Amino acid sequence: MKRYFYPQRYVLRPEDAPAMKAQALDAALDRLAVIEQRLQKNGPYHLGARFSLVDLTMAYWTAYVDFIDALGPYPAVRHCTDLVMDRPKLRRKFDELKTLKHKYAQLQAQGAGVP
Repeated sequence: MKRYFYPQRYVLRPEDAPAMKAQALDAALDRLAVIEQRLQKNGPYHLGARFSLVDLTMAYWTAYVDFIDALGPYPAVRHCTDLVMDRPKLRRKFDELKTLKHKYAQLQAQGAGVP
């Protein structure tokens, strides 16, 4: 995930950073393909009908790292993520996370944020 968040740290030329970020996203989505198979077979959660910390962790990363828009080929992952984000005690936290994500994107657009 560091290659996704900080692609400029993994390339020699600044113009190669977008390609590194795309490569990191592809690698992460490849890993989601394995999770997709498991959730299709045993879902909707990683432990079947039982919610667990694994589901929360996956939902955090898929919601925070712009994967939500890339989850089209992974309907079981998307369904699990949606179930987690819609849990009453977590809904407010995920809404806060979306707000923080938006604010950080604005900072980055202005040249601020973590380089």
